[in-house]
Amino acid sequence: MRAMWTAMGAALLLGSAPPLLAQSPPAETATTADRPVETPAGVTVTAPKAWTVRTAPRLVELAAPEGDLKIAVVDIGPSADARAFFDQ
Repeated sequence: MRAMWTAMGAALLLGSAPPLLAQSPPAETATTADRPVETPAGVTVTAPKAWTVRTAPRLVELAAPEGDLKIAVVDIGPSADARAFFDQ
């Protein structure tokens, strides 16, 4: 009986894994000068010189050259204001 439940649990976990694994890894580049980076929604942030920029669907991540700081800009979709977003 325990083997059956273990097999069912593994099947459920593995059944949801392929979409996660199929996603392409984020693109990563190091900046040589301050440069604008745009999210898919059109928000523009300036990546400072020598920082690493990772982009993925709905995400731009800026990492300091020292490796001790990361800033993520995430597109959450359209909303009238913050209250409207959290009321969804």
